[in-house]
Amino acid sequence: MNEPTLPDVTVAEVELMQTDIVIEQTVTTESSNLVDQSMAEQYSTYSIDLSKDISPKISTGSKYNDEANFFKSCKWSPDGSCLLTNSNDNIARVFQPSAEIFDEASDGGELLEVLQAKEAEPIYESCWYPLMNAQNAATCCFLTSARDHPVHLWDCTTGQLRASYSVIDHRERFMGAIGLTFNLDGSGIYCGYENMIQVFDTSRPGSTAVLKISTTPTRKSRMGQKGIISSLAFSPDYSGLLAAGSYSKNIGLYDTSSGEICSVLGGLDGGVTQVKFSPSGTHLFSANRQSNSITCWDIRNTGEVLCQYERPGYTNQRISFDIDSSGQVLASGDMVSGLTQFPIRESPFELMLSAHRMEISVYLTCGHQDLVSSASFNPLYPLMATCSGQRKFSIDDESDDEDSNELLVDNSVRIWSLPGSWTTYDSYPTDDPI
Repeated sequence: MNEPTLPDVTVAEVELMQTDIVIEQTVTTESSNLVDQSMAEQYSTYSIDLSKDISPKISTGSKYNDEANFFKSCKWSPDGSCLLTNSNDNIARVFQPSAEIFDEASDGGELLEVLQAKEAEPIYESCWYPLMNAQNAATCCFLTSARDHPVHLWDCTTGQLRASYSVIDHRERFMGAIGLTFNLDGSGIYCGYENMIQVFDTSRPGSTAVLKISTTPTRKSRMGQKGIISSLAFSPDYSGLLAAGSYSKNIGLYDTSSGEICSVLGGLDGGVTQVKFSPSGTHLFSANRQSNSITCWDIRNTGEVLCQYERPGYTNQRISFDIDSSGQVLASGDMVSGLTQFPIRESPFELMLSAHRMEISVYLTCGHQDLVSSASFNPLYPLMATCSGQRKFSIDDESDDEDSNELLVDNSVRIWSLPGSWTTYDSYPTDDPI
Protein backbone atom coordinates (compact mmCIF):
# COMPACT_ATOMS: atom_id res chain seq x y z
CA MET A 1 0.00 0.00 0.00
CA ASN A 2 1.38 3.40 -0.95
CA GLU A 3 1.81 5.89 1.86
CA PRO A 4 -0.21 9.11 1.53
CA THR A 5 1.71 12.21 0.56
CA LEU A 6 1.88 14.30 3.70
CA PRO A 7 4.38 16.76 5.20
CA ASP A 8 7.09 15.10 7.30
CA VAL A 9 5.76 16.46 10.54
CA THR A 10 2.32 15.04 9.89
CA VAL A 11 3.69 11.62 9.00
CA ALA A 12 5.58 11.55 12.28
CA GLU A 13 2.47 12.48 14.18
CA VAL A 14 0.39 9.83 12.43
CA GLU A 15 3.01 7.25 13.40
CA LEU A 16 2.58 8.31 17.02
CA MET A 17 -0.94 6.99 16.98
CA GLN A 18 0.13 3.51 15.80
CA THR A 19 2.30 2.43 18.74
CA ASP A 20 -0.13 0.69 21.08
CA ILE A 21 1.10 -2.81 20.18
CA VAL A 22 4.79 -1.90 20.23
CA ILE A 23 4.65 -0.35 23.69
CA GLU A 24 3.50 -3.62 25.26
CA GLN A 25 7.08 -4.90 24.87
CA THR A 26 7.90 -2.46 27.67
CA VAL A 27 11.47 -1.43 26.81
CA THR A 28 13.93 -1.14 23.95
CA THR A 29 15.28 -4.19 22.14
CA GLU A 30 16.98 -2.39 19.24
CA SER A 31 20.00 -0.14 19.30
CA SER A 32 19.36 3.50 20.10
CA ASN A 33 21.43 6.53 20.93
CA LEU A 34 19.26 7.08 24.00
CA VAL A 35 19.60 3.76 25.78
CA ASP A 36 22.26 1.07 26.08
CA GLN A 37 21.51 -2.53 25.15
CA SER A 38 22.34 -3.82 28.62
CA MET A 39 19.60 -1.60 30.03
CA ALA A 40 17.14 -2.29 27.24
CA GLU A 41 16.83 -6.07 27.22
CA GLN A 42 15.05 -6.31 30.56
CA TYR A 43 12.02 -5.04 32.34
CA SER A 44 11.49 -5.22 36.07
CA THR A 45 9.41 -4.73 39.17
CA TYR A 46 10.74 -3.45 42.46
CA SER A 47 9.66 -2.71 46.01
CA ILE A 48 11.42 0.04 47.96
CA ASP A 49 12.76 -0.62 51.46
CA LEU A 50 12.43 2.70 53.29
CA SER A 51 14.31 1.40 56.33
CA LYS A 52 17.54 1.60 54.31
CA ASP A 53 19.24 4.71 52.99
CA ILE A 54 19.21 5.51 49.30
CA SER A 55 22.65 5.84 47.75
CA PRO A 56 23.86 8.40 45.19
CA LYS A 57 24.98 6.87 41.91
CA ILE A 58 25.57 9.66 39.43
CA SER A 59 25.38 13.45 39.14
CA THR A 60 25.93 16.29 36.71
CA GLY A 61 28.26 17.82 39.29
CA SER A 62 29.01 21.54 39.06
CA LYS A 63 28.68 21.77 35.27
CA TYR A 64 25.47 23.82 35.46
CA ASN A 65 26.34 25.88 38.55
CA ASP A 66 25.45 29.30 37.18
CA GLU A 67 23.83 31.80 39.56
CA ALA A 68 21.39 32.80 36.82
CA ASN A 69 20.28 29.24 36.15
CA PHE A 70 18.64 26.41 38.09
CA PHE A 71 16.76 23.18 37.39
CA LYS A 72 12.99 23.41 37.76
CA SER A 73 11.94 19.81 37.18
CA CYS A 74 13.08 16.35 36.11
CA LYS A 75 10.98 13.51 34.67
CA TRP A 76 11.92 9.98 33.67
CA SER A 77 10.78 8.80 30.26
CA PRO A 78 7.99 6.18 30.27
CA ASP A 79 10.47 3.49 29.18
CA GLY A 80 12.94 4.46 31.91
CA SER A 81 15.80 5.12 29.48
CA CYS A 82 16.38 8.85 29.82
CA LEU A 83 15.57 11.94 31.84
CA LEU A 84 13.89 15.20 30.77
CA THR A 85 14.71 18.40 32.67
CA ASN A 86 13.47 21.96 32.53
CA SER A 87 15.71 24.80 33.68
CA ASN A 88 15.68 28.56 34.11
CA ASP A 89 17.80 29.16 31.00
CA ASN A 90 14.76 28.24 28.85
CA ILE A 91 16.28 24.92 27.77
CA ALA A 92 14.72 21.47 28.05
CA ARG A 93 17.51 18.90 28.32
CA VAL A 94 17.52 15.13 27.89
CA PHE A 95 20.04 13.15 29.95
CA GLN A 96 21.06 9.52 29.47
CA PRO A 97 22.63 7.48 32.28
CA SER A 98 25.26 4.96 31.26
CA ALA A 99 24.77 1.21 31.80
CA GLU A 100 27.37 1.33 34.59
CA ILE A 101 24.70 2.74 36.86
CA PHE A 102 23.56 -0.84 37.58
CA ASP A 103 27.03 -2.05 38.53
CA GLU A 104 27.30 -1.99 42.33
CA ALA A 105 31.09 -1.86 42.11
CA SER A 106 30.99 1.15 39.79
CA ASP A 107 30.57 4.80 40.68
CA GLY A 108 27.70 5.00 38.19
CA GLY A 109 29.54 6.28 35.14
CA GLU A 110 28.49 9.51 33.49
CA LEU A 111 25.18 11.31 33.23
CA LEU A 112 25.34 12.50 29.64
CA GLU A 113 23.38 15.37 28.18
CA VAL A 114 22.29 14.06 24.78
CA LEU A 115 19.82 16.72 23.67
CA GLN A 116 18.77 20.35 24.10
CA ALA A 117 15.49 21.98 23.08
CA LYS A 118 15.77 25.76 23.32
CA GLU A 119 12.75 27.97 23.89
CA ALA A 120 12.73 31.76 23.51
CA GLU A 121 10.88 32.38 26.79
CA PRO A 122 10.66 30.69 30.21
CA ILE A 123 9.34 27.14 30.02
CA TYR A 124 6.16 26.64 32.02
CA GLU A 125 5.81 22.88 31.68
CA SER A 126 7.21 19.84 29.87
CA CYS A 127 6.05 16.24 29.56
CA TRP A 128 6.92 13.01 27.77
CA TYR A 129 4.78 11.30 25.15
CA PRO A 130 3.11 8.62 27.33
CA LEU A 131 3.90 5.71 24.97
CA MET A 132 7.52 6.73 24.46
CA ASN A 133 9.73 3.75 23.66
CA ALA A 134 13.26 4.08 22.30
CA GLN A 135 12.80 1.18 19.86
CA ASN A 136 10.24 3.24 17.92
CA ALA A 137 11.66 6.61 16.87
CA ALA A 138 8.19 8.00 16.18
CA THR A 139 7.33 7.76 19.89
CA CYS A 140 10.53 9.47 21.09
CA CYS A 141 9.21 12.96 21.70
CA PHE A 142 8.13 15.38 24.39
CA LEU A 143 6.15 18.60 24.80
CA THR A 144 7.17 22.00 26.12
CA SER A 145 5.07 25.08 26.77
CA ALA A 146 6.68 28.51 27.06
CA ARG A 147 5.44 32.00 27.83
CA ASP A 148 3.70 33.70 24.87
CA HIS A 149 4.50 30.77 22.56
CA PRO A 150 2.69 27.75 21.13
CA VAL A 151 3.07 24.31 22.65
CA HIS A 152 5.99 22.57 20.91
CA LEU A 153 6.47 18.88 20.19
CA TRP A 154 10.17 17.96 20.05
CA ASP A 155 11.87 14.92 18.56
CA CYS A 156 14.25 13.57 21.21
CA THR A 157 16.36 11.60 18.72
CA THR A 158 17.17 14.54 16.42
CA GLY A 159 16.37 17.59 18.56
CA GLN A 160 14.17 18.96 15.79
CA LEU A 161 10.79 20.59 16.28
CA ARG A 162 8.07 18.24 15.02
CA ALA A 163 4.93 20.29 15.50
CA SER A 164 3.31 23.31 17.17
CA TYR A 165 -0.11 23.71 18.78
CA SER A 166 -1.17 27.30 19.27
CA VAL A 167 -3.87 29.30 21.00
CA ILE A 168 -4.24 32.93 19.90
CA ASP A 169 -6.04 35.51 22.03
CA HIS A 170 -8.30 38.37 20.91
CA ARG A 171 -5.21 40.58 20.39
CA GLU A 172 -3.73 38.03 18.00
CA ARG A 173 -0.99 37.04 20.44
CA PHE A 174 0.13 33.53 21.27
CA MET A 175 -0.90 32.29 24.68
CA GLY A 176 1.47 30.04 26.61
CA ALA A 177 -0.09 26.99 28.26
CA ILE A 178 0.55 26.91 32.02
CA GLY A 179 -0.75 23.39 32.59
CA LEU A 180 0.17 20.73 30.03
CA THR A 181 -0.30 16.99 29.62
CA PHE A 182 -1.06 14.23 27.13
CA ASN A 183 -4.03 11.98 27.67
CA LEU A 184 -3.17 8.38 28.52
CA ASP A 185 -2.92 7.07 24.96
CA GLY A 186 -1.16 10.17 23.62
CA SER A 187 -3.88 11.02 21.12
CA GLY A 188 -4.76 14.34 22.74
CA ILE A 189 -2.85 17.29 24.23
CA TYR A 190 -4.54 19.13 27.11
CA CYS A 191 -3.47 22.73 27.76
CA GLY A 192 -4.42 24.88 30.74
CA TYR A 193 -5.12 28.62 30.43
CA GLU A 194 -7.09 31.17 32.43
CA ASN A 195 -10.63 29.80 32.96
CA MET A 196 -10.12 27.41 30.04
CA ILE A 197 -8.72 24.04 28.99
CA GLN A 198 -8.02 23.53 25.29
CA VAL A 199 -7.58 20.10 23.73
CA PHE A 200 -5.58 19.40 20.56
CA ASP A 201 -5.45 16.29 18.41
CA THR A 202 -1.80 15.19 18.53
CA SER A 203 -1.88 14.18 14.87
CA ARG A 204 -3.18 17.61 13.75
CA PRO A 205 -0.76 20.43 14.57
CA GLY A 206 -1.94 24.00 14.22
CA SER A 207 -4.35 26.36 15.92
CA THR A 208 -7.53 24.29 15.70
CA ALA A 209 -8.50 22.80 19.05
CA VAL A 210 -10.83 19.80 18.96
CA LEU A 211 -12.37 20.74 22.32
CA LYS A 212 -12.58 23.87 24.45
CA ILE A 213 -13.58 23.39 28.08
CA SER A 214 -14.67 26.56 29.88
CA THR A 215 -13.94 26.02 33.55
CA THR A 216 -16.45 28.71 34.56
CA PRO A 217 -19.53 30.01 32.67
CA THR A 218 -18.43 33.67 32.80
CA ARG A 219 -15.65 35.67 34.40
CA LYS A 220 -18.05 37.04 37.02
CA SER A 221 -19.77 33.75 37.70
CA ARG A 222 -19.22 31.98 41.00
CA MET A 223 -19.92 28.63 39.40
CA GLY A 224 -17.29 26.19 38.19
CA GLN A 225 -13.55 26.60 38.65
CA LYS A 226 -11.94 30.03 38.53
CA GLY A 227 -8.37 31.00 37.74
CA ILE A 228 -5.37 29.92 35.69
CA ILE A 229 -5.22 26.15 35.17
CA SER A 230 -1.70 25.43 36.35
CA SER A 231 -1.50 21.63 36.50
CA LEU A 232 -3.26 18.74 34.74
CA ALA A 233 -3.30 14.99 35.37
CA PHE A 234 -5.38 12.05 34.13
CA SER A 235 -6.63 9.21 36.29
CA PRO A 236 -4.71 6.05 35.30
CA ASP A 237 -7.89 3.93 35.24
CA TYR A 238 -8.84 5.16 31.72
CA SER A 239 -12.12 6.58 33.01
CA GLY A 240 -11.37 9.91 31.33
CA LEU A 241 -11.28 11.74 34.66
CA LEU A 242 -9.05 14.81 34.49
CA ALA A 243 -7.79 16.72 37.53
CA ALA A 244 -7.03 20.40 36.93
CA GLY A 245 -5.26 22.47 39.57
CA SER A 246 -5.67 26.24 39.60
CA TYR A 247 -3.66 29.14 40.95
CA SER A 248 -6.95 30.21 42.58
CA LYS A 249 -6.44 27.55 45.27
CA ASN A 250 -8.81 24.87 43.97
CA ILE A 251 -8.88 21.66 41.95
CA GLY A 252 -11.49 20.77 39.35
CA LEU A 253 -12.39 17.22 38.35
CA TYR A 254 -13.59 16.93 34.74
CA ASP A 255 -15.23 14.21 32.67
CA THR A 256 -13.33 14.56 29.40
CA SER A 257 -15.89 12.52 27.46
CA SER A 258 -18.47 15.28 28.00
CA GLY A 259 -16.25 18.22 28.94
CA GLU A 260 -18.34 18.75 32.09
CA ILE A 261 -16.99 19.55 35.52
CA CYS A 262 -17.79 16.89 38.13
CA SER A 263 -16.54 18.49 41.31
CA VAL A 264 -14.42 21.30 42.71
CA LEU A 265 -12.06 20.67 45.63
CA GLY A 266 -11.27 23.82 47.57
CA GLY A 267 -9.94 25.09 50.87
CA LEU A 268 -6.27 24.97 49.88
CA ASP A 269 -3.58 27.24 51.30
CA GLY A 270 -2.09 28.42 48.01
CA GLY A 271 -2.13 28.14 44.26
CA VAL A 272 -1.93 24.54 43.07
CA THR A 273 1.42 23.66 41.50
CA GLN A 274 0.94 19.93 40.93
CA VAL A 275 -1.79 17.29 40.88
CA LYS A 276 -1.15 13.55 40.54
CA PHE A 277 -3.32 10.45 40.90
CA SER A 278 -2.24 7.36 42.78
CA PRO A 279 -1.60 4.34 40.51
CA SER A 280 -4.91 2.86 41.66
CA GLY A 281 -6.77 6.02 40.64
CA THR A 282 -8.60 6.18 43.96
CA HIS A 283 -6.64 9.03 45.52
CA LEU A 284 -5.47 12.41 44.28
CA PHE A 285 -2.39 14.19 45.61
CA SER A 286 -1.81 17.93 45.28
CA ALA A 287 0.92 20.43 46.15
CA ASN A 288 0.56 24.20 46.57
CA ARG A 289 2.70 27.28 46.56
CA GLN A 290 3.75 28.60 49.96
CA SER A 291 2.64 25.42 51.68
CA ASN A 292 4.49 22.76 53.64
CA SER A 293 1.86 20.11 52.89
CA ILE A 294 1.10 17.62 50.14
CA THR A 295 -2.62 16.88 50.36
CA CYS A 296 -4.21 13.48 49.75
CA TRP A 297 -7.86 13.48 48.60
CA ASP A 298 -10.36 10.63 48.49
CA ILE A 299 -12.09 11.20 45.15
CA ARG A 300 -14.18 8.03 44.98
CA ASN A 301 -17.15 9.37 46.90
CA THR A 302 -16.58 12.20 49.33
CA GLY A 303 -13.79 14.31 47.87
CA GLU A 304 -12.56 14.83 51.42
CA VAL A 305 -8.99 15.34 52.57
CA LEU A 306 -7.67 12.06 53.95
CA CYS A 307 -4.29 13.24 55.18
CA GLN A 308 -1.44 15.65 54.59
CA TYR A 309 2.23 14.87 54.15
CA GLU A 310 4.46 17.55 55.65
CA ARG A 311 7.78 18.67 54.18
CA PRO A 312 9.52 22.09 54.11
CA GLY A 313 7.99 23.75 51.05
CA TYR A 314 6.91 27.26 51.98
CA THR A 315 8.12 28.94 48.80
CA ASN A 316 6.72 30.35 45.57
CA GLN A 317 8.91 27.99 43.57
CA ARG A 318 7.36 24.74 42.38
CA ILE A 319 8.53 21.73 44.37
CA SER A 320 7.43 18.59 42.57
CA PHE A 321 6.69 15.19 44.08
CA ASP A 322 6.27 11.73 42.59
CA ILE A 323 4.72 8.36 43.48
CA ASP A 324 6.47 5.10 42.65
CA SER A 325 4.86 2.68 40.21
CA SER A 326 3.67 0.38 43.01
CA GLY A 327 1.85 3.24 44.74
CA GLN A 328 3.66 2.57 48.01
CA VAL A 329 6.04 5.52 48.33
CA LEU A 330 5.70 9.27 47.81
CA ALA A 331 8.88 11.31 47.40
CA SER A 332 9.25 15.08 47.35
CA GLY A 333 11.99 17.63 47.27
CA ASP A 334 12.05 20.42 49.83
CA MET A 335 13.50 23.87 50.36
CA VAL A 336 16.20 22.81 52.83
CA SER A 337 18.31 20.68 50.48
CA GLY A 338 16.56 17.47 51.44
CA LEU A 339 14.56 14.66 49.92
CA THR A 340 11.54 13.42 51.86
CA GLN A 341 9.94 10.00 51.38
CA PHE A 342 6.60 8.85 52.82
CA PRO A 343 4.99 5.39 52.84
CA ILE A 344 1.52 5.55 51.30
CA ARG A 345 -1.41 3.63 52.73
CA GLU A 346 -4.03 2.81 50.12
CA SER A 347 -6.82 2.15 52.64
CA PRO A 348 -8.84 5.31 53.44
CA PHE A 349 -9.19 4.11 57.04
CA GLU A 350 -5.43 3.73 57.42
CA LEU A 351 -4.86 7.12 55.83
CA MET A 352 -7.24 8.89 58.21
CA LEU A 353 -5.93 6.95 61.21
CA SER A 354 -2.32 7.86 60.46
CA ALA A 355 -3.28 11.51 59.92
CA HIS A 356 -5.27 11.81 63.16
CA ARG A 357 -2.58 10.14 65.25
CA MET A 358 0.28 11.87 63.44
CA GLU A 359 1.85 8.49 62.68
CA ILE A 360 2.96 9.21 59.13
CA SER A 361 6.57 8.05 58.88
CA VAL A 362 9.10 10.38 57.32
CA TYR A 363 12.41 9.31 55.78
CA LEU A 364 14.84 12.15 55.12
CA THR A 365 17.91 12.29 52.90
CA CYS A 366 20.28 15.21 52.44
CA GLY A 367 20.02 15.18 48.67
CA HIS A 368 21.67 18.41 47.54
CA GLN A 369 23.19 21.63 48.82
CA ASP A 370 20.29 23.77 47.65
CA LEU A 371 16.52 23.62 47.26
CA VAL A 372 15.47 20.26 45.78
CA SER A 373 12.89 21.24 43.18
CA SER A 374 11.83 17.84 41.87
CA ALA A 375 11.92 14.09 42.52
CA SER A 376 11.06 11.42 39.96
CA PHE A 377 10.89 7.61 40.26
CA ASN A 378 12.10 5.54 37.34
CA PRO A 379 9.09 3.49 36.14
CA LEU A 380 11.15 0.32 35.52
CA TYR A 381 14.38 0.40 37.47
CA PRO A 382 15.15 0.97 41.20
CA LEU A 383 16.34 4.51 40.53
CA MET A 384 15.17 7.95 41.51
CA ALA A 385 16.22 11.28 39.98
CA THR A 386 16.32 14.63 41.74
CA CYS A 387 17.27 18.12 40.65
CA SER A 388 18.07 21.26 42.57
CA GLY A 389 18.52 25.01 42.43
CA GLN A 390 16.65 28.24 42.95
CA ARG A 391 16.81 31.83 41.81
CA LYS A 392 19.74 33.69 43.39
CA PHE A 393 20.15 37.39 44.09
CA SER A 394 23.68 38.71 44.48
CA ILE A 395 24.34 40.95 47.48
CA ASP A 396 26.46 43.98 46.67
CA ASP A 397 28.50 44.78 49.74
CA GLU A 398 31.79 46.63 50.12
CA SER A 399 32.72 44.54 53.12
CA ASP A 400 36.17 42.96 53.11
CA ASP A 401 34.67 39.66 54.20
CA GLU A 402 34.13 38.18 50.73
CA ASP A 403 33.35 34.70 52.05
CA SER A 404 30.26 35.94 53.89
CA ASN A 405 28.75 37.17 50.61
CA GLU A 406 29.36 34.03 48.59
CA LEU A 407 26.20 32.36 47.34
CA LEU A 408 25.91 28.63 47.69
CA VAL A 409 24.96 27.30 44.25
CA ASP A 410 23.97 23.70 43.55
CA ASN A 411 22.24 23.42 40.19
CA SER A 412 22.53 19.71 39.55
CA VAL A 413 20.73 16.52 38.59
CA ARG A 414 21.38 13.41 40.64
CA ILE A 415 20.32 9.80 40.27
CA TRP A 416 19.94 7.60 43.35
CA SER A 417 19.87 3.84 43.79
CA LEU A 418 16.82 2.64 45.75
CA PRO A 419 17.22 -0.23 48.24
CA GLY A 420 14.74 -3.08 48.21
CA SER A 421 13.75 -6.08 46.13
CA TRP A 422 14.22 -5.84 42.36
CA THR A 423 13.17 -8.60 39.96
CA THR A 424 14.14 -8.51 36.29
CA TYR A 425 12.57 -10.42 33.42
CA ASP A 426 13.56 -11.18 29.84
CA SER A 427 11.87 -9.09 27.18
CA TYR A 428 10.89 -12.23 25.27
CA PRO A 429 9.58 -14.81 27.77
CA THR A 430 9.45 -18.35 26.37
CA ASP A 431 6.27 -19.27 28.21
CA ASP A 432 2.91 -17.63 27.87
CA PRO A 433 2.07 -15.33 30.76
CA ILE A 434 -0.31 -16.75 33.31
